Amino acid sequence: MNPQEFIEKVKALADYIENHPQLELIDFGIEAPADEKSIQKLIDAGIQDSQVLDFYKQANGLRLQWCVEEDTAYETYSLEELTLTQGFNFIPVDSFFQDWTVLFGPEEKTLYPFNFFNEDSCECFGLEEGKKYDKVEIYNFRIEGKKYKLPLDFNTYLKMVYESKGLWYWSSMLTSEKNLETEMILGTTAMENLFSGFNSFFYES
Repeated sequence: MNPQEFIEKVKALADYIENHPQLELIDFGIEAPADEKSIQKLIDAGIQDSQVLDFYKQANGLRLQWCVEEDTAYETYSLEELTLTQGFNFIPVDSFFQDWTVLFGPEEKTLYPFNFFNEDSCECFGLEEGKKYDKVEIYNFRIEGKKYKLPLDFNTYLKMVYESKGLWYWSSMLTSEKNLETEMILGTTAMENLFSGFNSFFYES
């Protein structure tokens, strides 16, 4: 899914959530395209991946956060996890080129977060100093200090972000340590009922 298609689908998704009686749209916004200076920062950091560069040329930040209305989460599905904030938050270029020692610790110097979807986990570009990346490496990082390389190029990552609707820890389904709450939600019909056409096995596509 190319960045332009992703952005258009996210706009439609935000509208769907806002008008759904059982869903709550918490936050939604699309930032202006990154300027030439910001794009050059990506290139200088080694990102030569046209998929990534194209995304930030379309939008220098994009966020959509939502949850399930409490009565529906508890009474219909008995899933407290659905009341938690779901979604994604692609932060601007200038925000992820900073000192992340507090988050990662002093020894980790290659991770640069670009999608902060909740306070305990994020997706990052893995960038070694001096190395060029025609295809970026994407990692899921969790607050306990673990990181997992995701077997996705950037456009496929965008596709799965959209198909998952930013479900709580969706990317854990691609790792050796799947989030139990995510597995539990996907084991019910909740997402299929709330989102027409949702595929609970999106991560296998």
